[in-house]
Amino acid sequence: MFTFHLPASLHFPRRKTVKAVLAVLAAGIVAFLLLRPGSAYAAPACTLPPRLHQGDAVTVLDSRPNALRQGAGLGYAKMNVSLERGVVWYVMGGPVCADGMNWYYVGADDVAGWTSEGTPSEGYYLGKTTARPQEGGSAAGACRSRQLALFDEVTVIAGGRQHIRSLPRRNAPHTDWFKPGQILTLSKGPRCADGWVWWQVANAMGRPLGWTAEGDGRTVWLGRSSAATGASSGGSAQPLFTGEYQATTPGDYRVTVSPDRQAATVVFSGLEAATPIWGLPAGAQLHLSLPTAAVNGSAVVKAEFALKLFCEKGGQASLTGTLNGKAINVACPDSRRTPTDRSGPLTFSAPLRPGTPVTVDVTLKAWSQTPAGNADLGVDLIDLSLAPR
Repeated sequence: MFTFHLPASLHFPRRKTVKAVLAVLAAGIVAFLLLRPGSAYAAPACTLPPRLHQGDAVTVLDSRPNALRQGAGLGYAKMNVSLERGVVWYVMGGPVCADGMNWYYVGADDVAGWTSEGTPSEGYYLGKTTARPQEGGSAAGACRSRQLALFDEVTVIAGGRQHIRSLPRRNAPHTDWFKPGQILTLSKGPRCADGWVWWQVANAMGRPLGWTAEGDGRTVWLGRSSAATGASSGGSAQPLFTGEYQATTPGDYRVTVSPDRQAATVVFSGLEAATPIWGLPAGAQLHLSLPTAAVNGSAVVKAEFALKLFCEKGGQASLTGTLNGKAINVACPDSRRTPTDRSGPLTFSAPLRPGTPVTVDVTLKAWSQTPAGNADLGVDLIDLSLAPR
């Protein structure tokens, strides 16, 4: 009888060995999915309480520089600017909890980005300061915010009509005029540049118009509007969130209410609509309700959406919604010819009756106008703030 023997190098592995290899591969894939940057499942809780608020002047507390990133989390790319000790930045947004740290959107001069406040193991390495930025040889104390705060309604009180510029710089291109008697809302800031304090201003529909200076260190050009000061001087109490909330949304969400209960940040994971490669329509809906404490007098709620909106050739997407009954709509224009990117902050406000909740309803849609058209639409976070009217 003829007997054929396989060489040892060609022997097939045992069944138990194959199972062990497959188990290791499966565990590696699961670990990658759970621990990759941006994974909702990998994000640990932020045990270090947030201490900063919008409008705070902050600086690094130790000798090591603090990285500035393009988004809230370690998975976002570092910018070519970092926070150095002794340099003052202003908090413009946050906190957002990611990777076990609280992140804030900070700005100084004409640069802005996200940085973390600290870690449970190292403590706080970003904190408030009473110092103010000094640039361009400005006199001590000339470059500081005097009496205004983010989301104030302001008007020109001295100096005649004021320039509105594309950037917070004296030599930046002029885009519009801020005229006496006109009322605009401070939608971003403050930023300090060329020895002046700058604010981004928006119209009544929430559309940013550009940047204008608060004053020149000797004369204050901007002040709260008489309508706003009249309301506050009439004894209206500061409206507050109760700390309760309810949301109906695809994916995960997290609500953080500030210690003074005047602001709330809602962070989402999965609130998006994106057409797959074969072009089928997609959509998502959000209903958000945050009760408020009853106060004397009317109030206003202001919202800023971190919006992601990109349409390739032939792709289309739209966001429609309401903030306490006030409608808003954002969409890609006709993108059959060229791609469109309308990502960025979306700011608007609405009246709030005493004791009524803040309600946000949003519908996201994405679809194709051509067989190959794709679109991507999403909301990463919503910042809400309350103020007397």
